[in-house]
Formats: sequence, structure tokens, C-alpha cells
Amino acid sequence: MALLLCITARPGRKFYPAIISSSQLRFRLHISATCSRAAIQWTPKLDSQIHELHSQGCTWKEIGASLNILPITCYRRYRSSIEPELSDFWTPERTSRLHELVLQPKSWSEIASDLNAGQNTQISAMACQEFWCETTQRAVNKDETRKTLTSIYFSKHEKDLLQQLLETRTLTDSIGSLDKTPSNIKEVVDWEKLAHDVFENQFTVEQLQIQYVILLRDSHRWTKKQDAILIDLVMKQENDNGLDEQVWLKASQSLKHHSPEDCKNRWMRLGRTLIKRNKVSKSGNIWSDEEIRAYWSAWQWFGNDWKQVSDAVRSIDQDEQGATTSVKTAKDCKDDFKFLIAISSKMGARLGKEFTDLARNFSSQPRIRARWTEEQLGRLEDAIKTEIERTSEGNENFTPSTMIKTDIDWKSVAHRVGGGVTGSQCWYRWLAHQKAETNVDNIRTGRWHQSDILKLNSALADLKLFGLADRLPKRFSRYIQREYCLNRTTVSIRDKAKEILEASLSIKAAEASPLHTKSLQSLRELSQTGQKDAPVITSPTSKAPLDQTLTISESQHNIENEEFTELSPPDETYDLDDDGSMDDMDDMEERHLHPQMFIAPGILKMETTKRQLKPGSKGKHSFIWQPEDEDKLEELVNKYGQSTLAWKLIANEMSIPVRKCRDKWHRSFNNKVV
Repeated sequence: MALLLCITARPGRKFYPAIISSSQLRFRLHISATCSRAAIQWTPKLDSQIHELHSQGCTWKEIGASLNILPITCYRRYRSSIEPELSDFWTPERTSRLHELVLQPKSWSEIASDLNAGQNTQISAMACQEFWCETTQRAVNKDETRKTLTSIYFSKHEKDLLQQLLETRTLTDSIGSLDKTPSNIKEVVDWEKLAHDVFENQFTVEQLQIQYVILLRDSHRWTKKQDAILIDLVMKQENDNGLDEQVWLKASQSLKHHSPEDCKNRWMRLGRTLIKRNKVSKSGNIWSDEEIRAYWSAWQWFGNDWKQVSDAVRSIDQDEQGATTSVKTAKDCKDDFKFLIAISSKMGARLGKEFTDLARNFSSQPRIRARWTEEQLGRLEDAIKTEIERTSEGNENFTPSTMIKTDIDWKSVAHRVGGGVTGSQCWYRWLAHQKAETNVDNIRTGRWHQSDILKLNSALADLKLFGLADRLPKRFSRYIQREYCLNRTTVSIRDKAKEILEASLSIKAAEASPLHTKSLQSLRELSQTGQKDAPVITSPTSKAPLDQTLTISESQHNIENEEFTELSPPDETYDLDDDGSMDDMDDMEERHLHPQMFIAPGILKMETTKRQLKPGSKGKHSFIWQPEDEDKLEELVNKYGQSTLAWKLIANEMSIPVRKCRDKWHRSFNNKVV
């Protein structure tokens, strides 16, 4: 489609015709609207003031301050309209070239570069844009004579006739005879002939041109009817893979004056509006009343099994051959859950009271798991007993212990329970209730047994959780409870696991200390001596002599009066020789040993410095800090830090209570940063 505009130039300039396509015209008109600077009425007097001040050497900031206009606005006005070189630049040839370039997909900077090629006088992109705006858009919208012309009344018949004539783009000698063959379309419309022959001089050429511009703009405005047609076309073309580009081409062919790009952009805007009004979901789906009923009916039975829900929705929308025409996938059913809640709670009688109440129950906060109250649990038990009695009447072999999901109408049970629960939720809740009743005696509480600790150690090793005391997975305790048959609560499992992991960290840190090496050497010397009065090697927890096989996985030690079992491979055993020595101990990796393992009571005490008691003190916990103790404390704090585990390690190496070490550090070294 092409349009002939009679360009109105400023005084002293001629008229130059230009052919502008409808899409390019709409694009340029949109751009030109943005170039209108604020609400400044530019007059010849104001232009002359800007030119005079600029010729005097004033800066744009000074010019703007004197005229009470922004400096950038004054600069743009000067560069686009007032600059003296512009009057000599716009020759008829360059003006025609400008309108040719405007029809091409080029920016104003590219247009200015093309016009400046080989010219001594260079103009800016703003000058090109301003000149084009003044000769086209502003000639229609702002010129007083054009405002008078636009007030001319055109009847509906005259508007349709004008638009039809220009769309066919041909006028023959026979008045009213239209040849719509594309090969006969002319590039230029004879406006004078159109005004004289068709409209019998009722309108001038300028009036017809302006009226056609108005019709062209109105033709690209979307009406409600066109929106409805577009929505219907798009939804019919939608498939499982979404929308392709052919959809917009078909929509453009059905809707006149709208390109495929216009249809696509309009659909995007319509989608956002319809989503806000709860008419279309975010995934672009429109749900019919029958599909919504089938959705909630299936969801009550299948719960979050979206594949089953999708099949149920598709089953109601089938053609005569039984093939489904619905495009609702399992993903659509899952993603549109909140959307269906919103529209179902407002449908009322159209949807049915049962489904409306179900949707309203979830409208405030959609939930996947039902929150069971005591009243609902009571109704659930009564409903299940009733269903079991009804089912067992016709089946002698039926027992509650062998009952499966299909033996009972769980949808009926959910209806009796109420509260918006589904049949699947009732089924799973009943299974959990039965499991709790059968396993209530197996859950242990209180002190952990050795077998439970070994199971937990094995589980932590399999899951590779050693060294991750502060980063335990969320559901690992439930996994251990189920997979390792550990009859402890999940909270107890998590707390005990943290104990074991923190203690394992302290063991690794203690293994690197010099005290560990000295203790191991003392143990070897003691084991190699054949003296009868040698201390008996015992385990700190079992207190049994080590005259039998020693298994590291069964050795224990006490850390702050809490029992801990070290995890080691169960096949590593060490036997005493006939002479009472342990040769295998020489080959054992030191990382499996703890400073207090296999050490007779008193060895560590004999090697530590005996502390002096204060005069008159009672106590075994009263002592005097020696200078070497303070130096060692500072060294250990610099090494381990000041975390809870670090203070335990420091206290263990110094044989001083944690509280004493921490208090001494804060009193003596509080200003030091570690």
C-alpha cells in the first residue's frame, strides 16, 4: 500500500510529493511524536533570539538561562531548524532523497550520513528528523489551516469510498469503475482527478489527503471485534509445541490492515491483559467450563498425578473418531493450578457447588498437603470403617491389612471428611496412620544403644557425610531411618549425627598434635615391656582388658561425658602376640588412633606438668597460670581459632577446662585479633 502526501513546506519552499507505505508511515509517525519537545511553542521571534545569542558567542547554558529553556532544547532547536546552513542545504533534490530514505529501514543517523556524502555542509540527524516532521506530521496536526481542514465532515459512505479507492490504487477513465487487478495498480494517485471525478469537487485535494491519513490511522487501531477474531484464530492454531510464525501470517490474512508482526504484538499485549482478568492463564491456555469440571473431578481422585489429570481433561474433548482435540498437557495442568483456583472460586453455579467450594478452600493459599485436624482425622476413621464394612460384606477374603487403594471408594471418603481433601490424600493419610500404629512400639527413645550407633556410623560413611557437620542435607535423617531400619525419630537421628560428625572433626584435629605422637610412643613402649606390674590396657568405655582381639570400629571414647563411637572399617583387627606385644600396631595407620585410645589410665597425667594450687584453695580446679601456659594458649588460639570446637581442642591439649581457657584469653589477649 502506498500513500501520496502533498508536503507543505515553509514559506518560500515548494511542494514535493512522496510515496509512503502504511507500515513505514506508522513507524515514522510514532518516532516523530517522540521528537516533539515538551510544550514549547516555537515562534520566529524565539528562533531569532536563539540565533542572535549564539552569534554573540554565548554558551548554551547562558542561552537557556536567559530564555528560561533547557540548554539541550535550545541546542537541538538550533541544530535542527535555525542553523543558517540548513536553508541552503535543503534543495529539491535532497528533499526528494530524504523522503526516499525515510521509506527505507534506516535510522536518522544513517539518513544524515547518506545526505552528507560528498557535501561541504554537514547536517545532523536531528535536522533531518525535524525537517521531515515539520513537512509531514506537524503539517497535519499543528498547522491551523490543517485543523480547519480536519473539521470537514465525511459521511461513512464517503469514507468507505475513499479508502476503497486508495486501497485498490487505481483510477480509470470511467468514474467508479475499479480494476482491482494487482498488475494494474498505479504508484501515484491523481488526487485532483479523484476530487473532481469521484467526489464532484465537494472536497479539496488537501481535505482528501488529510482524511485519508486519518482513515489510515484508524484502520490500524484494534477494535474489540478484531481482538476476538485474533484470539479465536490463535487458540485454534495452538498445539502442543506452542505457536509458530505461520499462525501470525494466517491471522494477518484474516484481519485487514494488520501485518503478521502487528498480530503477534497485539497477542502479547492481549495475553497480559487477559491474564490479569483471569481469562487466560500465564501459559496461554483458555479453559472451558467442561474442562474445569473434568480437571477438579480428576484432581480429587488422582491428586498431583498430572498425567492422569491431563488424560481426564482430554477425554471430554474428542471428535467423532475418538481423537482428542484438547491441547492441555500434564505441564499445563500443573502450571495452571493457581489460575484454575482463581477462576473456579468465582464461577459459582456454572461450575457447581462442590467444585466451587473446593477451589475456594485453596484460594487463600494453594497447598499440596492437607493439614489434618483432629476432627477430620475422626471423620476419616469413621468413613474408612464404613467403607471397610461395606466392602467386606461381599468379599470373605477381604481384610484391612491386605487392602489396596482400589478396594475403597476414596473419593467418597474424601467427600465425607470434607475440608477440600482429595481421595489420594485420604489414602496416604490412612497409610501413615496405620504405619504409626504398627511401629509405635519399635521407636526407641532415650540413650542410644551400641547397635544403633553402629548403624548410624555406617549410614554416615555410605552417604559420605563425614566432614559436613554444618551442611547436612535436609531429609537425610528420614532417609537413614527408612533405608537403614534405624528405629529412632528423625530429630534424634539428626542430633546424634551432628554429635558424631563434630567429634570426628575433633579427632582429626587432635591427631595432628604432638601429644598424639607422644602417647602412641608411650603405648608401644608399655606394650613391649614384659613387666607384670605394667598397667592393664583398657578401653575407656568398656573397661575390659585388651587381652582379646581389638577392633577399631568397636572402640569408644568419652568427650565431655558423651558417648561416641569411632567409625572404622570392620575388617581391621589387631591381635596381641604371645609375648604381649602388638606388632601389628606398627603397621597401623596413625589416623585411626586417638590420643586416649589403648592408653592405660594415668599415662597422660604423668606426662603433664603438675600445677601449683593457690594457698588455702580447695580445689582440684584451682591452679596458677604459668608464662609458658599463656604462650601456649596464644599459639593454640592462633592455630585453631575461637569457635566452640576450637576451644574444646585447646582445652584438650592444655588439660585445662574450656571455661578457664576462654576466660584467660579474654582477660589477657582481648585486644588481639586472630
